[in-house]
Amino acid sequence: MKTSPRSLSRFSTYLTEQLRSVVTAYAATVLGIGVTLMLPWPLKFIIDSVLTDQGGLSILAPLGNGQQLLVLAASIGVLATAAALVQSTEKVMHARVRERFNYRLRDDLMQTVHRLSREMRQSEMSGELTMRLVSDTQRVSRLFCKTIPIAAKHMLTAIATLGSIIVISRPIGFAALVVAAVLTALVVSFGPRLARVAAARRGLEGRVSAHTQETINGIEHIQAMALEEQSRNEYLKAAGASLKAGVDEVRMAVRLERNSQIIAGLSLALVAGIGGIAVINGAMLLGELTVCLSYIALLLKPIEKINELAISIGRGVARANRVSDLFAADTTPDSRTGTVLTERVDRIDCVNLGFHYPDSDDPILSGLNHSFRRGECTSIAGPSGCGKSTLLRLILGLQSPTSGALQVNGKNYGDLQRGSLRTQFAVLLQDAHLFAGSIRDIVTEANPIASDSAIWDVLNDVYLLQDIEALPLGLETPIDEAGARFSGGQKARLLLARALLSERPVLLLDEPFANLDDDSRRIILACLAEAKKHRILIIVTHERALLGLADHVLTAGDFRGAQEPASGDKSETLPRLSESGDLEVFA
Repeated sequence: MKTSPRSLSRFSTYLTEQLRSVVTAYAATVLGIGVTLMLPWPLKFIIDSVLTDQGGLSILAPLGNGQQLLVLAASIGVLATAAALVQSTEKVMHARVRERFNYRLRDDLMQTVHRLSREMRQSEMSGELTMRLVSDTQRVSRLFCKTIPIAAKHMLTAIATLGSIIVISRPIGFAALVVAAVLTALVVSFGPRLARVAAARRGLEGRVSAHTQETINGIEHIQAMALEEQSRNEYLKAAGASLKAGVDEVRMAVRLERNSQIIAGLSLALVAGIGGIAVINGAMLLGELTVCLSYIALLLKPIEKINELAISIGRGVARANRVSDLFAADTTPDSRTGTVLTERVDRIDCVNLGFHYPDSDDPILSGLNHSFRRGECTSIAGPSGCGKSTLLRLILGLQSPTSGALQVNGKNYGDLQRGSLRTQFAVLLQDAHLFAGSIRDIVTEANPIASDSAIWDVLNDVYLLQDIEALPLGLETPIDEAGARFSGGQKARLLLARALLSERPVLLLDEPFANLDDDSRRIILACLAEAKKHRILIIVTHERALLGLADHVLTAGDFRGAQEPASGDKSETLPRLSESGDLEVFA
């Protein structure tokens, strides 16, 4: 599995945005390498100048052995302290770059999730998408801002160390070069295999995450239907596959680590032998051999990390591909492009509106002409699959027409910024989501500056005032995602209060009476009758009472350009308003 140059370019953008910090961090890395390479030299002069009297620094010649020893020992302390300071600074700077990288990547990915097409959302389980947003982005950030800098640091250290060894002793330098080449070949050999194993494991982890989130969301259904054992078996099946992939990944990594350690041991033995012979023959000073051995240890130090780096790179590449796939996914039109809609919406027109899905031969909407006006209610009725929900998504700008046009206040949807258009809509869908938070947070979601008096007024309108006043924390009472504290009717009224408090001029409702008791229906109907006076009201419903509230009723025939329903079509029994305002059945 490979990451395309285009996706790499996207990720590199998060680095170029903070180029100064990146350059400074790598400058600290280079400085740290320089200080580290200087560390063995005071020890070399202690051995050659003070202990064996074979060679030393001319600048220290006037000093006695004891004084030279103190100066050289102090220089070791200074260099060690400098190395620690530089390395700690380097880590902090790279961490700062990494966190900013992660922040920007998650922001862009979340915006992509907001624009995912309906088809893409349905093809991906929510647990998998969550993993991409949380876990994968972290791994990608780590790859570019930690793993790659560490690999670059080891590469620069190796090059500088090899150069230094060659200056001191060509035979030892040649041996070190052979060792470095063998290690490089080993990593190149194992790297792609580790990447493939890591990618396979990541896919299986996504399945585990998806199943886990589905289980949590549907736990009451699982309990009610006594499906615990079945759910557990499905989870263990996914987890078992992930476990096997994890073992395969570890087995591959251990093989790499084992081979690397063997090469490291043989390398030290080789250098010690060559250097020892050179010292015995007088071709090398003992202090120089000590420096070479220190450099060999420095050269082989990445071996301790080579296993971790190879795994991290493999995992990072696998996660980068997952993130890139999401960036490349099918999305709805960007809500940020187009002309900003500033005036209040008073009219929405469907002009020969049509829509068909790519995998369908027959259009779900064709030649629909209708005007939704302020102060009027339009009810949409029809059998399942006739296009009711599609029409709502088109009105909301979540999908684009395949023929005809939608206009708001005489302006084409296609010319408008979808984000500014959607700020005109208050929506209450049949499966409306309740975000966890306090009652205040929920009700003021689309109007965060609403006053307490406005909140209590709207709660009074939906007959929730006394219920919420009776709670110890009142508006600050926490509510979970399922709204478990409320009954179905209370939850529906709370969501209606959220829509009404938004004061948005277009109110869209999808089966607002679904699964509600008679009291809740009467309360909601009264609220909608009042809201209709100064808003555009659009309701998908089969309820007689709501159809009676409507000024216009759109049916399946209207969705096909007022063509007659096909023989046997369930729309033949749909209710239609008579001139007297009563409901009648048309044939």
